[in-house]
Amino acid sequence: MTKKCSDCNITKNLNEFGNSSRHKGGKHVWCKECANRRCRESYQKHIEKRRERNRVTRKRTPEYFKRKRNTRMFLLYGMTEQDYDEMLISQGGVCKICKGTPTKVGNKHTSSKIRFSIDHNHKTGEVRGLICGVCNVMLGHAKDSIEVLISAIEYLKAEPTKFKCGRKKKYNKDKKSNGL
Repeated sequence: MTKKCSDCNITKNLNEFGNSSRHKGGKHVWCKECANRRCRESYQKHIEKRRERNRVTRKRTPEYFKRKRNTRMFLLYGMTEQDYDEMLISQGGVCKICKGTPTKVGNKHTSSKIRFSIDHNHKTGEVRGLICGVCNVMLGHAKDSIEVLISAIEYLKAEPTKFKCGRKKKYNKDKKSNGL
């Protein structure tokens, strides 16, 4: 089957038109070639408008990003900033796992305040506590599996092998080394 492109007025096979639920017959009125050209032209025509919008976005204030973070925290975990602060105080201001300090999170706007990650059970959604970024990554790599973490503890307690990291081979000063 064929269709005539309303832009270039050339009759082409239907597979040369993009799918569309808006148009009659389920195909766009422009062929893919014309649609791509028009998209490029539109992008070039409005490039300054896009650049200005990006400049404005980059200039958003720290208050904007704080409000955005607080909204996200409430939507994801049902927590307010006050709830976060109370949880942090109840943990003594340290990571619930390693008792360390928080690590830097966020982008240049939000990272001025170093924060803990909100750890939660991925199956139930219940918040477990506030943890540093390193512990958060550790749990993520372990896939929150108690078995994996117990296995890691056993591994760390095991006897070391006969090999040693960082041991350098000594060469006789009179003989040249072969680069090993």
